Amino acid sequence: MDLSLKDDPVKYVKEKLELFITIAKKDPVEAIRFLPEVAGGIGVIIVTVLALLIGAVGFGSSSAAPSKEDVKKAAEKAKEKALDVKDQAVDAASSGVETAKAEVNKRTTRSSGAAE
Repeated sequence: MDLSLKDDPVKYVKEKLELFITIAKKDPVEAIRFLPEVAGGIGVIIVTVLALLIGAVGFGSSSAAPSKEDVKKAAEKAKEKALDVKDQAVDAASSGVETAKAEVNKRTTRSSGAAE
């Protein structure tokens, strides 16, 4: 009777793993050739554990919280930029109004000149 994954998945995995370990004790290369799916699964587990460990260590020492001085400097820069943008918006609005007034004056001058 051949073992099937559909019939009993837990028993199937246990049997494959036991067979792999038994063959690997004698000849690891032969075990990898005979049961590559088990070797691949073990490799994936090892890589995942290493990635988790490296990620956990990397997160702990990546960067410290910014100091109060850095936060104050960033706030000052943001405030200055906001004021500059506000001034530019006011200038643009006033120049837009002046342009509109000039256009109105041109139209009224032309239309009154044509009526004469």
